Amino acid sequence: MDLRHLKYFLAVAETCSFTHAAANCYVAQSALSQQIARLEKEVGAQLFSRTSRSVRLTAAGELLEPLARRILADVDNAQAALDALAGPRRGRLRLGLMQTRASSFDLVEVMAEYHSRHPGVDFHVVNAPSSEMAAAVLSGALDLAVVGLGPRQVPEGLDHRILAGDPLVLIVPADHALADRDVVHLADLPESHQLICSLRGYSVLQGGEESDSCGAGQGKTIRRQGGSSFAANFPQIATS
Repeated sequence: MDLRHLKYFLAVAETCSFTHAAANCYVAQSALSQQIARLEKEVGAQLFSRTSRSVRLTAAGELLEPLARRILADVDNAQAALDALAGPRRGRLRLGLMQTRASSFDLVEVMAEYHSRHPGVDFHVVNAPSSEMAAAVLSGALDLAVVGLGPRQVPEGLDHRILAGDPLVLIVPADHALADRDVVHLADLPESHQLICSLRGYSVLQGGEESDSCGAGQGKTIRRQGGSSFAANFPQIATS
């Protein structure tokens, strides 16, 4: 099985588009389609269900996807181990980074320091919902991820550490039932109202379910204060 075929397969699986996958792999769409067809012939099964509007994994494709990620990760790890025997550390560090506002944790400074110690290591950085990046670390597709998840949301099998926390501020009308409180627990918020609408897994808190799992169950609170507010998950580092 050609490793290049697996890379193209995963590119299509991730983008659900032959056009976007070809662009990400820097190959012509026709060439990528031919390689996928060869892979399907080799494994004896159709891997994608194609229509004029969508591209979806078949049952065989869903079965192959995690295995392909593991195979490519093992190849990268083997190459890294062999490179380490040859001298100074070389290779590629696959990082998943969440988008968040500046905090007390300066990730750019950490990356710069690591690069100064290991100039032969290149960074490959991706951005995706936190839950997807944590799953990617678990599957071996990423080496490391900084995510916006509470401790109970990190998948089992991963080591994780809280890097920083951002304050949560509640803004309500002056005549609201919670307006006179100095401290409000997330459990006190009405379940029928969302805090902020956002894609699940990014750094901004949404409605009751994610807010409760990230804060209320761990004794986190929201403080009342004037001015603007920003509600953020807890940046964590997750490693396999």
